[in-house]
Amino acid sequence: MKKAALLIVPSTWYEAFAMVLVEAFAMGLPVVASRVGAMATIVKHEVTGLHFTPGDSADLAAKVRWFCEHPDRAIHMRKHARLDFEAQYTGERNYSLLMEIYRDTIAHYHRDQGPAAILSLDSSAESTIDLVQIAGQPRPETHISVEPN
Repeated sequence: MKKAALLIVPSTWYEAFAMVLVEAFAMGLPVVASRVGAMATIVKHEVTGLHFTPGDSADLAAKVRWFCEHPDRAIHMRKHARLDFEAQYTGERNYSLLMEIYRDTIAHYHRDQGPAAILSLDSSAESTIDLVQIAGQPRPETHISVEPN
């Protein structure tokens, strides 16, 4: 991918999450992808790449030609592909999102069950989430260790 000008993903299937898109963005590589499924959401048209109609080879060829004829826009797309990766897909970002999910889940449980859960996170290399059942009869603590990459 390091030497590629762009990545073409001509899938006609509804991909849940095509990891190759994120790998391309990590390299600052724009993507020409089928306008189908999650690819149409992950690849921002004319920002991080281009969309084409699935199964339409003429449309795909037109998008590749457009990309080659607009090198200034290609530079813009490369920059934004990398920025999109840094904003949404790094290990740190995913760790932060996971911790947010834990906090939201515990807060939701706390709202529904009364004072039922306590969440403590530290910023050390190894974080511990302590879930303590308080409502009704006390239960033993459960520890879930989460180690960032």
